[in-house]
Amino acid sequence: SANHGRKVYQKVSDKMGSDFVDVFLYYWDHRDGPSFEGWWFGNKLGGTQVWSHCKSADMLPPSNGWKIPWDGGVRNTLHVVSKADQLR
Repeated sequence: SANHGRKVYQKVSDKMGSDFVDVFLYYWDHRDGPSFEGWWFGNKLGGTQVWSHCKSADMLPPSNGWKIPWDGGVRNTLHVVSKADQLR
């Protein structure tokens, strides 16, 4: 699926236990103000429970620059990498 012109990513697991948490990675545009624009990790698309934010308008999720928590500082320990890049 897509949101605001970008692909939406969802965590997939074959272990659907009681501790499983839905995780979405999605882009939000500037319609709610410039501070909301960028890529987000959250429990649902456009939800209020979000864990991380990266202010970027790139077509793909950026590999670095992620703030954890979403309103905190940038954590250089989080790197977003595509599965294809990870297998190289």
